[in-house]
Amino acid sequence: MIIADENLHQHFIDQLVAAGFELVSIRDELGGISDHEVAAFAKYKQGLLITEDKDFGELVYAHNLRGISIIFVRYDKSDLYEVTERLMRVATDYYEKTENYFITITANKIRINLL
Repeated sequence: MIIADENLHQHFIDQLVAAGFELVSIRDELGGISDHEVAAFAKYKQGLLITEDKDFGELVYAHNLRGISIIFVRYDKSDLYEVTERLMRVATDYYEKTENYFITITANKIRINLL
């Protein structure tokens, strides 16, 4: 399952749903919950969290958040479609992995860190 964080651009959500991914949108289902609650929900659902919120990097690296895989997307609006292609490829490759990762996607690269 994919957990789309509240701040994730609707374009990404639409593309993931169209590709057949099971997806829960925090914005639609649990709007206004804290980052810690989002992380707990993603852990409970064993979901792949996709976010544009850099605070999740801090939770993982400074506060040792574990037991969750996160895809962090960073882009300029002009790079939206290029980043979408990368996101779709990464989501497909990591959707069912049992290990946990922190993956950063930009217009220029994909960085994958095993947690």
